[in-house]
Amino acid sequence: MKTPLLVLLLSLAAAAQAQPVFPPPALKPRVAASPTTQPLRLDGVLDEPAWAAAEVAGRFTQLDPSQGEAASFATEVRLLYDARFLYLGAVCHDTLRRQLLRAPDLRRDFALLDHDFLLICLDGFRDERNAMTFAINPYGAQRDVLLFDAKLADVDWDALWQVRTQRSDSGWVAEVAIPWETLRYAPRPATGDYAWGLNLIRLRRASNEKSSWAPVPRALSPARMDYAGLLTGLQPPAPGLNLRLQPYTLVTMDQSSSGTRRTGIKAGGEAKWALSPETVLDLTVNTDFAQADADRKINNLSRFSVFFPERRQFFLENASLFSPGLVPKGGSLRVLPFFSRAIGMAGSGQPLDLSGGARLVHRAARRNFGGLAVHQRAAESQPATMFYVGRYSQNLRAQNNLGGLFTLRRQSAGAEPGQPAQTGFTGAVDGFFRFGARVSWSTMLSATGGTRPGAGGLAAYSELRYDAGSLAVWWSQALVTRAYMPEAGFVSRRDVLATTPGFYLILRGKPWLPAWLRSYEPGISNEYYHSATTGRLLESSNRFFLLDGITQRGGILRYYLNRVVQQLDEAFQPLGLRIAPGRYTYLSQHLEAGSDASRRLSYLAALSSGGYYNGRLHSLSLSARLAPSPHFCLQPSYALNDFRGVGAEAVSRRVALYGVESRLALNPRLQLSAFYQRNSHDASQQLNLRLAWEYQPLSFVYLVFNQQGYQATGEPSTERGLIAKASFLKQF
Repeated sequence: MKTPLLVLLLSLAAAAQAQPVFPPPALKPRVAASPTTQPLRLDGVLDEPAWAAAEVAGRFTQLDPSQGEAASFATEVRLLYDARFLYLGAVCHDTLRRQLLRAPDLRRDFALLDHDFLLICLDGFRDERNAMTFAINPYGAQRDVLLFDAKLADVDWDALWQVRTQRSDSGWVAEVAIPWETLRYAPRPATGDYAWGLNLIRLRRASNEKSSWAPVPRALSPARMDYAGLLTGLQPPAPGLNLRLQPYTLVTMDQSSSGTRRTGIKAGGEAKWALSPETVLDLTVNTDFAQADADRKINNLSRFSVFFPERRQFFLENASLFSPGLVPKGGSLRVLPFFSRAIGMAGSGQPLDLSGGARLVHRAARRNFGGLAVHQRAAESQPATMFYVGRYSQNLRAQNNLGGLFTLRRQSAGAEPGQPAQTGFTGAVDGFFRFGARVSWSTMLSATGGTRPGAGGLAAYSELRYDAGSLAVWWSQALVTRAYMPEAGFVSRRDVLATTPGFYLILRGKPWLPAWLRSYEPGISNEYYHSATTGRLLESSNRFFLLDGITQRGGILRYYLNRVVQQLDEAFQPLGLRIAPGRYTYLSQHLEAGSDASRRLSYLAALSSGGYYNGRLHSLSLSARLAPSPHFCLQPSYALNDFRGVGAEAVSRRVALYGVESRLALNPRLQLSAFYQRNSHDASQQLNLRLAWEYQPLSFVYLVFNQQGYQATGEPSTERGLIAKASFLKQF
């Protein structure tokens, strides 16, 4: 038995050397930004003399598909600055007609890999760990993300900056202006070298070619700032007041099927004050999230809580600092000591009013720390509650950190007798370590306690990963005791000892691969869950990915088998089907296919068939996107679960979930979006319409209409709401 295993490991190790993961270079590429006193017109036309005189960052190198080779189409980037802005002008050469440039939509924070894009990564402290990133597509849509150690991201950070683009049959041009107040950077020293980290990444989506100015191994994130080049010549102004105010006014009108109508007027706002380049204070009063995207409905077939992502802007910014925990790569167990959806959201998902809050965040080369305090108003069945969160993280050498987290939830006494005040706390210690470019280890230990009976519990996890050009391997262990209850966090299951090992190969350029397949990635992903109390096996899942491929244009094709063992100690009812206690073993097969998501017509389909407890389940999921131009897209979706002989009563039933989304954009700053869903399980429906007008950078007018329908005691019920909201941003 040992010989075949040894041969397998040796062959995997040999395959991993096929695509080198080279270390960061000692000699980095450099480009100098030039000062300018000439007025620049931001129009996507680089016709001012200052652009012609500026130094060019060119000679981009492929990351994919041919690592290390010169980019097929040239990209030329120039940088200028004056007392107010850092400017960037980019010419992305191409041979496509302008109509064939890929940009399926114009929404802010667009899906990066579906578009032609240029990504700007800036490391203003030159700590080679963190980056501010700004992405542009050929039609001027914007995406901005804060990155930390190339593993954590604040995806919904919205920075104040402007871009204009022009398109032609020989490529596209972008002209960017970023105010100094938006950027975070170290002060310029009186003497010595002063430079920022800089990398520029371009995706030409028609050929799915990714290239960068400073070369990065394909197996790593292109935003790894230890591989970035240097931006020199800058003389940024000393930080000023750097205060941003964003007040809002809101009018709401609600109507229920009983005829009850309510109208409300609300005012509030937020302030952001950069106390220093490393420290930012955020304040919010009468916090409102009326413009936040609504949750999509799903039909949950598992025994455990569904994880819905945070969508509210105040909590999304700097979320990565406050979110240590286990978000699995190969498993379904989630352990988050703090999860912001515990604030201002009832268990049913309905929003609760927030009086206000404050957040202080400090990020620097050596350490990061932050604090958060939010007051949640009392509701009919929910006493007033105060939330406190504290976080500290120490950076250790390059790419390593060790941190701690503490949360406190203080709930006031309820109006009803027998509802005493309650306090719950959670503590956690976590670490992340890189051993060379390929091996990483993450770990956490967390404990909960408080005045609620039985609130004291523990959770821990450890995950070791190996990522190389042709091989990825991971092994994780996690423990969650029965009494672990992070009242300001999220945990998907308790009383569990989880083991989740797995691996996959990344095979490219093999003579036996068809020409349309860029990579073949077979692998195995395993999950084993035992009771932390008794040690009994509760559940296992073994996924064998026989076919997992990525096409040359970015489509996917995947086929895998899944063997599942379930030990039920008590009955549960997925979609009303009662599953009796007992031990169940079943096998299912799964097929997934997706086309090039950048094309005008794309699709994603998933089909599965096989056992489901004591019966069978056939599932179909279909979604398509029609985007004839960046100004309009339509996305219908359909999900069907066909149960055959399932449950104690051997029920056969079909449950369907229908949906459609659409977006109409006159330009990146004026957009109308809509989505509709209907669930045949409970005849529920939801409709959301949202008009968003960014009349000046980060100042908005929103009109939002919501309608929800459902069955209540046999009678249909409908609730409607109309929201008008206006915000104004002023930066000092």
